[in-house]
Amino acid sequence: MPYFQATSKRFCACLNKPLSTSEIENNRLLKLIKTFYVESDGT
Repeated sequence: MPYFQATSKRFCACLNKPLSTSEIENNRLLKLIKTFYVESDGT
């Protein structure tokens, strides 16, 4: 099996993995950045 192919079991396990603290924080910051960008009319 080539390196880049994932088994369906591993793929599903990856989807069900809980988010890490840093991923949660990154998502929070991304939402803030998008909000500020929209409110600034894209400038």
